[in-house]
This record gives sequence, C-alpha cells and structure tokens, in this order.
Amino acid sequence: MRRAAVLAILLLGSCAPRSSKVVAGSKVSVRYSLWADGRFVESNEQGAPLTFTAGRGEVVAGFDEGLLGLAAGEDRRFMVSPGKGYGLADPTAISKMPETAFSGLGVALKAGMKVQGVKDGRAAEGKVLSVEAGQVTLDFNHPLAGQTLEFRVRVLSVR
Repeated sequence: MRRAAVLAILLLGSCAPRSSKVVAGSKVSVRYSLWADGRFVESNEQGAPLTFTAGRGEVVAGFDEGLLGLAAGEDRRFMVSPGKGYGLADPTAISKMPETAFSGLGVALKAGMKVQGVKDGRAAEGKVLSVEAGQVTLDFNHPLAGQTLEFRVRVLSVR
C-alpha cells in the first residue's frame, strides 16, 4: 500500500503545472515593438501575436537570445547588434542598372522607392538610392541591415 501511495505522489507531481521558461525548442508567443537605430519600425501590439519555435532560426538570432530564460507574463527590453540582427550592410548588394530596364513600370523612379525583380535568379526587393544620367542605383540589402535593433517584448506563452 505504501508503495502505491508513493507512486501516486510521483505521478501527481509530474502532472503539476510548471513555470516554463524559454529554451531552445520552446514554442513561444510574444507581443513586441521594434526600433532600429532609435526609429520606430513596427509592433504587433494591435494584431496577432508572433509565435515561433525558439532556436530554430525562425527569427533573427538576437531576438531568440533575448527571450531565453523568460516565462509567460514577463517583459524584457533588449538591444540586438547588426551581427545578430539583419547583418551588416553589404556594399556588393548595391547595383547600377540602366534606367531603360524599368521602362515597363510606367512610373518615374525616384530615390526611396522600392522595386521588385530578380537578382541572381532569385526574387529580390531593392530600394532605389538614386536615378542619375540614365542609371538607377539599387540597394538589395535588407532594409534593417547594419542597424542596431531594440526590441520590447512581452511573453504571452511558452510551451
């Protein structure tokens, strides 16, 4: 009889809820706000939470690392360097193309516009840096490359 009681206690103990903390492999749901070099970028405060598996490369490495050890209900503010975010800006990702290559758009290109196309056989989005003397200079870096990111997060759930 005593052995059965000990076994029942062990089984109940293993079923008790635990305070899960974020570790690699955890399914995590968060609300976040993001700033890049001090400029507000985006937030999901009004929308659906971001849900991902920690440590699987589904989010930038610095975001994953910034959540480690947090439990549901906890908040954290942390910075992510470019190397753990969207990488450093790559000067080879800047290209010049003849303006005539864009004649089918029916729009006059201007600095700051985004264009989509194919680069090295893959879909790519570029930002127009300049249009001068019949040449368009495009930047194919990620828009947040080279920037320090600041995240403010609230962990909603950890499984």
